Amino acid sequence: MRILFVFIIAFVCIMQTNAQVINKSDDFLPPWRKGDMPKINNNKFYLKTFQGEGKTLREARENAILGLIADLASSKGVAITGKQEAEIRTKSLTGKYSEEENTKSTYTINSEGFNVAFEFLDEYWEEHNSYSGGAKFYCWGLFEVAYEKEVKTFDKLKYTTNYGFAATAKSIIIPGWGQLSKQHTLKGIAIFGSEALLVGSAILSENMRIDNITRMNNTRDVNFKKQYLYLANNWENVRNISFASAGAVYLYNIIDVIVSKGAKKYSNKTISLVPTYERNSMGVTLVHNF
Repeated sequence: MRILFVFIIAFVCIMQTNAQVINKSDDFLPPWRKGDMPKINNNKFYLKTFQGEGKTLREARENAILGLIADLASSKGVAITGKQEAEIRTKSLTGKYSEEENTKSTYTINSEGFNVAFEFLDEYWEEHNSYSGGAKFYCWGLFEVAYEKEVKTFDKLKYTTNYGFAATAKSIIIPGWGQLSKQHTLKGIAIFGSEALLVGSAILSENMRIDNITRMNNTRDVNFKKQYLYLANNWENVRNISFASAGAVYLYNIIDVIVSKGAKKYSNKTISLVPTYERNSMGVTLVHNF
C-alpha cells in the first residue's frame, strides 16, 4: 500500500510538471539541448549555448542574446553598460531572424574595447504557465561565435528528420525499435509491448489448445471429450485473433516508422534514400540536400 501511495504521488507530481509547459517550438529537444553539439570543421568559430527568459518569446530570445554577450564580455574582462545593452537590444529587434524562413541573424558588436561577431544558429523555446496567471517563455539559443570579429561568413547547421532505411530496417527486425531510434519513446514501447503480448498470447493459446486436444484423446468419458473439445476450440479462436492482431500491429509498425518524422539530427549527407508512404502507394524517394 505504501509503494502504491508513493507511486500515485510521483505520478501526480510528474503530471503537474508536464502541465506547466503549454507550448513549445518542437516536440523533441534539439540534439545540442541534450549535450550533443555539432562538429565545426573550422578553427575560426566555436559553439556556445545560452538561455533567456521573458514574458514574450521575443523578450526571451533577446535575453538569451544579451546573456551570451555579457558572458563573452566578462570572459574578456569587459562590462556591458546599460546604454550598450539598450543598443544591442534595439539591434536584435531589427535583425534578420525569421521563424517562417528559418534564417538566423548575424550580429557584430563593436563597443568600447569589446568586439564580437556571432550568429544565432538554432533555438528551442517553451511557454510555461506562470503562477501569476500569465505566460512565461524560456528560450535556449545555439550560437556560433567567431574568434575574430572580421569573420563575415559563418558555417551553416544542417538538420534532418529523415532516418532513411535504418529506422525501417530496425522496425522490421524488432517492432518498435525504429520508433525508439526516432525518439518516439512511448510509441516504440507501446508497439513492442503490444506485439510481445499478442505473440505471447498466441503461443500460450496454441499450447492450451494442444493440451486440451491431448486430454480429449486420452479420456474415454464422452462428456469430458466434449468439454475438452469446446475448450480447445475456444483457445484456437484466441490464438487466431492474437496472431491476426499481432500481424496488424506489425503492419502498423512498418507504416508508422516510414511516415513519421523523427527528432532533428545533424546531417552531413547530400544524397540519401528515404522510404515514403502515400495513400495509394509506397516507395523510395531520392533526397538531395543543397
